[in-house]
Amino acid sequence: MCESDGEEFPRPRRQLGEDEILMAHYTELREEIREQSKEIRTRETRSVASIALIAGYAFYADDGLILLSLIPAVIGVAFITHIGASIWLSRLASHVVRIQNLVDVEEFCWEREYGMYASEKFVGMVPYLAFYLTFAILYGSSIAVAYRIVQRTESTVLGYTPEPTHFLAFYILLTVLMILTAIAYLIDYKRNMPNRDRTRASKEDA
Repeated sequence: MCESDGEEFPRPRRQLGEDEILMAHYTELREEIREQSKEIRTRETRSVASIALIAGYAFYADDGLILLSLIPAVIGVAFITHIGASIWLSRLASHVVRIQNLVDVEEFCWEREYGMYASEKFVGMVPYLAFYLTFAILYGSSIAVAYRIVQRTESTVLGYTPEPTHFLAFYILLTVLMILTAIAYLIDYKRNMPNRDRTRASKEDA
């Protein structure tokens, strides 16, 4: 039997067959989560491949170092796309946990015990925190390197010679958009947190 973080979730009475409907819905949502996770990993792989391709060509071509100034843009767009997909993934996970709270079946504990809304998720979050910290360091470093290159070269990118001030303004704007996207994710994550619904239901029944 699934545990509910030390408190029992009030399960309303349901008509015959509703558990089966919820279980079928649970299965569909879990499949959707798996598909979304595969798509996220595929996009991440393509982003890394794009960065490697740009870097390789930049060092191969004559006066190609200016192409390194495109790498922060690729990283920024990849981050925004990743967070957008994570928002949808967290909504799916939240709905799965709500079903787990309603259908008392031991095999349905996975999302609540190990998923995005796990009750004890600090240890599981360590790799993600390390990833985002590493990402922030690489993103900041790529902007610093690209800015120095723009300052020292007059080469063109797609027929345009980037000015250092234009370059800096663009990446400041991109960074602001990335921060806003991350904030939107955190707000959406907290809003969809199943524990809130559980607490609210307990208070209404009290």
